Amino acid sequence: MKRARGQRLKWRQRRDLKRAFLKQYQARPNVAAICREIGVARGTLYAWLARDPRFAADVRAIRFAREVEEEAAFQRWLRRAEQENQERQARILAKYRLPIPLALRRRRT
Repeated sequence: MKRARGQRLKWRQRRDLKRAFLKQYQARPNVAAICREIGVARGTLYAWLARDPRFAADVRAIRFAREVEEEAAFQRWLRRAEQENQERQARILAKYRLPIPLALRRRRT
């Protein structure tokens, strides 16, 4: 949507641009690239965040959901790494015929 520099947006245009921003922000967190794509200055975006509490809440909700997903992915990675480390330690102990501590033994469930 092209407009002259310095021209104010109509409320429908602002609404549509905010919706476009939210839709793209869910897919990727790069604010500068999204603003460039939709044709809005970053300063305008931050002014919207300061003035529009509903828009700011939507952006915070998207950011929070992304952080929760990243934390869950990190926890999965950490559990997998710990399990692989325990298996590696157990293989080394078995190789040298050393007793395997209870903490490293596989639990049968």
